[in-house]
Amino acid sequence: MASAQSELDARRQVCAAYVAFLGQRDYAGMASCIADDARFRAMTPGDLHEATGPADTTAVLREWFSDADVFELQSSVVDAVGDRMRLAYTVRLRENGEWYVFQQQAFCEVADGSIRGISLLCSGFRPVDPPA
Repeated sequence: MASAQSELDARRQVCAAYVAFLGQRDYAGMASCIADDARFRAMTPGDLHEATGPADTTAVLREWFSDADVFELQSSVVDAVGDRMRLAYTVRLRENGEWYVFQQQAFCEVADGSIRGISLLCSGFRPVDPPA
């Protein structure tokens, strides 16, 4: 039987990989972290999004991020909240010549080496000055 620490380490590892893949907009990599029957629920300013499974989940993310010609993961945190994992990250991006920043907080259920559920809250793309 695996120890509680090794189970936490395994959950942290899959979530950290997911965030790293997100920072690279590696949709296949993100999909590899998501269970086939995973449930994705997200709240963005003015909209709710739901998907099931890796293909539909990454399709939502691709819709949000694919128009950016610059996409920079500025910071991220992965930690445990009881039996769930919290993923928090800040991204700066450029889309149609305009610069934005956004933050997302996700609470994930992880089991058997895969993310089985994602509940996400997004700040929306907030305008910022271009980098110096």
